Amino acid sequence: MSTFNEKQQKAFVDDHWAWAALPTWVKAVSLGIGLPAFLAVVYLLLAGEDSKSEKFVVLFGVFAMVCVLQIIYALRAFRKLGKDG
Repeated sequence: MSTFNEKQQKAFVDDHWAWAALPTWVKAVSLGIGLPAFLAVVYLLLAGEDSKSEKFVVLFGVFAMVCVLQIIYALRAFRKLGKDG
């Protein structure tokens, strides 16, 4: 038994709607800030940077905040879709 109603199942699972549900400004923040922060974190890890360095912690924190922002707005859209159905 799924915890999704039929509308939520179709939109989020079958149609991969989570990215489309995000507001444009959240997508812009994700691509403009989150992606470069993620790539920098990966580079620092591959370059052997200490994970406790200030650069690493700041970049990882920025990436984590963008992730939280995406989760909040995806859940908001998911709840709205649940109330409609």
